[in-house]
Amino acid sequence: MPSNIGLTSVPQELPTYTIELYLGYNVITTLSQSDFSSYSSLRELDLQYNQISVINSRAFYSLTRLYTLDLSGNRLTSLRSDVFEGLDNLRYLYLDHNSINIFPEALSLVNILTITMHHNQMTTLPSTAYDILASISYVDISNNPWHGFLGVAVGILMTLAVFLVIWYRKRKRKTSPVPAPDTPQVTTRDGHDVTGTGAAESDDVERALDPEPCDLDIGYRLVRPSLPPIDGTGDS
Repeated sequence: MPSNIGLTSVPQELPTYTIELYLGYNVITTLSQSDFSSYSSLRELDLQYNQISVINSRAFYSLTRLYTLDLSGNRLTSLRSDVFEGLDNLRYLYLDHNSINIFPEALSLVNILTITMHHNQMTTLPSTAYDILASISYVDISNNPWHGFLGVAVGILMTLAVFLVIWYRKRKRKTSPVPAPDTPQVTTRDGHDVTGTGAAESDDVERALDPEPCDLDIGYRLVRPSLPPIDGTGDS
């Protein structure tokens, strides 16, 4: 597929059954939905190291089978909220080495396994970023100019905090005990407790009503560390 041949736009004369499309190291600047409407069979799309600064609304909407999308090394500063609509099968997304300065909450629309956003220009994370990133298996948001006097150190701590949230949630799901069934109480007609004595089969005992089942609280939420810089007002 055509890489590094000076393309300024996505070629439209390729076979419609194309599965892998490598357009890296060209000079493409803008992506629109019409660029990919003929390539619904794509599984891998490589657009790394072009000059892409604009991705229009729902640009990848027809790529419902796309598994890997590489947009690294471009000139992106932000992403529209609907940019990933239609990418139901996307699992690997590469956004590193851009100039993204706002965390893309459009990530909530996809169920990805890997996200790389290192070497961008993000200075804060909105509060919603934790929930989004915690659902992703591999996250790299290092080498961003995190705002604050700690600079790079804060960025490292934030990255570690995200990984800690991910690890803790997965560990909690694996280790949460299943409540053991309660042993019913067995009493004689005159009120004596004979639970566990083997007298339960006798005609002169009564089985007490089973107690109400215990509720297992599955609504637990991890209290995240208060690490700067967390911008709780930046939700959009």
